[in-house]
Amino acid sequence: MKRLLYIVVLLILVSGAYIAYPYWTLHRIETALINQDVVALETLFDWQQLRAGLKGDVRRVIIGKFGETSSAPADSVGAMLGLALGSTVIDSMIDAGVSAAGLVEVWRKGQLPQGKQPHDFVASAGFQSLTTFRVETRNPDDRQSPTVTFLMEFARAEWRVTRVVLPWEAFQAAAQAASQTKGDRKR
Repeated sequence: MKRLLYIVVLLILVSGAYIAYPYWTLHRIETALINQDVVALETLFDWQQLRAGLKGDVRRVIIGKFGETSSAPADSVGAMLGLALGSTVIDSMIDAGVSAAGLVEVWRKGQLPQGKQPHDFVASAGFQSLTTFRVETRNPDDRQSPTVTFLMEFARAEWRVTRVVLPWEAFQAAAQAASQTKGDRKR
């Protein structure tokens, strides 16, 4: 009977630790951001996976944008050339900017509302599966603001941020800025 009780207590402790671990990882990310600790952020994010995900998202948006605007075969050739060149430039920008140092720089320059901490931006957090934890963030002062989603995965006995899902509005703003730059060059 005592052995069964020990096993039950052990299972409860292990389960509790597993459930608390991603929340503790979020706390570690917040602390690293506040302290601008690049080394800690390097270990809490899988930067290679993050970059790959962002590159894929941007490519899908670019392909969708060209698909909407091109109808003639000549447009298709130009669209593919533009896609190839645009992807190369965007890939280079993502490779250069999506890093722990880049995140600290964005945090340093960010204009947070007075008295707000990183945890104030978390709208919801919870398990999506046993090995995936989803964190949705938004401006705490504007409930209608777009949501940025972070996915953490459990691998090699630790939780790490592996994916960032940006809101569609962010891609629209980037596409609009690129169109304006393109229009300015034509003049």
